[in-house]
Amino acid sequence: MRRRYPYAVAFKIVLMLAAVGGIALQCMGGAEGFSLQPFKMFPTLSNLFVVFYQAVQISALVQTRGEEDFSHPIQFMSLVTVVLSGLITLVMGKYQFAGNRAMLLAAMILMNIIVPLMSIIDWMFFTRKGTYEPYYPLLSLIPLAVYVAAVYIGKAAGFPLGPSRENPYPYDFLNLEVMGVVKILIVCIIIGGAAVMLGWFLYKADYVLSWQQAEEKENKKKKSRRKRSRTKKDQTEKS
Repeated sequence: MRRRYPYAVAFKIVLMLAAVGGIALQCMGGAEGFSLQPFKMFPTLSNLFVVFYQAVQISALVQTRGEEDFSHPIQFMSLVTVVLSGLITLVMGKYQFAGNRAMLLAAMILMNIIVPLMSIIDWMFFTRKGTYEPYYPLLSLIPLAVYVAAVYIGKAAGFPLGPSRENPYPYDFLNLEVMGVVKILIVCIIIGGAAVMLGWFLYKADYVLSWQQAEEKENKKKKSRRKRSRTKKDQTEKS
């Protein structure tokens, strides 16, 4: 990481700008002009999570010159959350994009396609491998659980996350009066299961990549030792 840390910092800055740009376009692209309503939606919050994590990681990388790349549990949750959010939005594409203006469409592309893809690339090339723990996939449930809890706590406290007090739910599948407890639990279990599966896949991919990187380093060391050995042998023969 030390050699590549300037490139990592540059890439992370671009990633942050993409996320911030998507959020800004989302806030400005509504029918009524500028609005903070998007900050109540999960895709916006997941991109905000990415901005927070990358900002702290950039600070850590600059201060340690690439020796430290910050907290891996937070990085893990950030990556799984933004990728899952993007996948869900794409699956619900007809609903999410219907009637949107060009600015809002651009925001959706940035937040749900560009930022998740860049986050995956950031993990592949600029994140130290072999640090994930077996329990990490369960951490994927934390952002989802916090968001769902905030929806119902906000409604009970008089601060709904929905468009209005008459419609206090940001998503129809969280509407307690319409869906009922059982259906909401089923939907939450499905989404939570998808998050854990995505986290498990990421954990396994990290393990495989760390093993491959360790093997490559060992092979390089062996080649280096052989080269030094040959050099010493040649010097001995010449003398």
